[in-house]
Amino acid sequence: MVTQSPETLHVRQRIPHVDAYGRERIALIHYLSPDNHDGTAFFQHRATGFETIDQERAPTFFSALDAELQADVPNGYISGDSSLFECMDMVEARYNRALLYRSHLLHSGAISMDGDLSPKPEHGRLTITAFLEIS
Repeated sequence: MVTQSPETLHVRQRIPHVDAYGRERIALIHYLSPDNHDGTAFFQHRATGFETIDQERAPTFFSALDAELQADVPNGYISGDSSLFECMDMVEARYNRALLYRSHLLHSGAISMDGDLSPKPEHGRLTITAFLEIS
């Protein structure tokens, strides 16, 4: 569940991320909140042009990102375009919807600024996440 207010997040929790570097890894998000429609957004890093981060791209990406974060720290959840990232797509959360995507895609929970951060499952953003591997 997403329950932390944006100002309490570490900078790495505010920006798009990848779950794993391998192309064979799949992430699954199962949305369980009937009234929460925030979703998941997918991004391109503006400085590098990367939409995916693998073992080879990681050093270039993190070097550029670390330099950018010295001057430009996001102040909340990134759910759309920002100075560092361009939002390429957004999938709205819907009750009982499952979303599958490659784990090396830059993504983030699309948490609205006025979203309900309640720890109560019937009000907040409740999801189940799983990671799969294609063999």
